[in-house]
Amino acid sequence: MKMLSVLLITTGLMIVACENRITDSSNTEAELMQLLDEDEALAFDGLNDGGAVDIEYEEGLETDGAAKTMIDTLWPKQDDYRIRFGRRITNVETLVDFDIDEDNGVATADVNRTINGEFIVVALDTAYTVVDSFVKPFESVFTRKVRFVRDDGGESSAERKRWRVDAFTIGAGGAGSKVAITQIRVFTRNDSIADYTFTADQVGDLFITRDSIPTFYAWQPIRVEVTVENAGPEFPYLSGEGVMQHYGRNRRYKARKIMYDNGRWGDATANDNVFTRVWRVHGPGIGRQQRVFRSFFDVIDFGTLYAEEESVNTAVWVLPYRSVRP
Repeated sequence: MKMLSVLLITTGLMIVACENRITDSSNTEAELMQLLDEDEALAFDGLNDGGAVDIEYEEGLETDGAAKTMIDTLWPKQDDYRIRFGRRITNVETLVDFDIDEDNGVATADVNRTINGEFIVVALDTAYTVVDSFVKPFESVFTRKVRFVRDDGGESSAERKRWRVDAFTIGAGGAGSKVAITQIRVFTRNDSIADYTFTADQVGDLFITRDSIPTFYAWQPIRVEVTVENAGPEFPYLSGEGVMQHYGRNRRYKARKIMYDNGRWGDATANDNVFTRVWRVHGPGIGRQQRVFRSFFDVIDFGTLYAEEESVNTAVWVLPYRSVRP
């Protein structure tokens, strides 16, 4: 059994651990690192907003309606100011610890990403003139485990042994310590029985196999519930935090949508820290029968959003999903 740590540092707006393709498959660590970099279910690009943007947006995804939706959110209890906000990621440091069992053809990777950037908030008046803004630096740490298995190429010595990603855990992380996600449930066919349930005690231990990635038909209506905790002190507005769902593939093909805890729009009870969104799954893309995407469930403490002097407190879970054309 072989242990190895790999450290990669990336600067810029795109989260990419390595861009160089590796041709020597006899180098097991290099081959596994390449698989991590190229796997569409494990990529981390999608949380980066590139700066302050409308609270809801949709860009590049195959939808059956308007291609792009933009609205703003209001400052608490004010009708004459609106805000835009977002993350601008400037640096990503990725540390991967490999545990490789060559004899049995099994390997695991502990993937730790430290993300540095700026959380940007801009206040606009009704004429869309900037009246206030602030920028907060943040550092977020995300962890995930990935399991690999080796596929023997065959009896011919010319056919090399290759590895493949077999399973992975939920990606989880955030900044600060005030807010946390405790559960995510997804309903597709019944309002009382969840098709998929993920809980906080499963993070880091529950491996999701490639075949068991949550899969939805394009245009299928689904309901997602995210249960959160806020250790306080809470900002004195609603339940003290907001939840958004980022989904897509990268900054060119993604969306950010509000989840609700107001007792309306699919949500059962107002201010109970269970945030709900009902949405129709987008298509896999023109010319494709199916494709894997990523969803980031993002909890933001309202002090982060509305109080300039407060630090950034967020919690994020990362889950892949598959869109299949009916």
